[in-house]
Amino acid sequence: KGPISIAECDSQGKSVTVENTSRSKSMVLTGWTIRQQSENGETLTYTFPDNCLLRPNHSIKVKIFYLLYLYFYFF
Repeated sequence: KGPISIAECDSQGKSVTVENTSRSKSMVLTGWTIRQQSENGETLTYTFPDNCLLRPNHSIKVKIFYLLYLYFYFF
């Protein structure tokens, strides 16, 4: 098991929280993807942008709005 995990998935499919559980190592998420399969069979894909670095003991929440627009923020 690596230090990157899915910490939380919104029950309505509106967000996913990805966390780095390492205490000392930052992880590069560039090119990593999150895919969501909707009930009607549509697949939504989010790919983390270039230079996306997740610091130790930090999380990123990827939010989905209106099934079209995706963004992420660090907390």
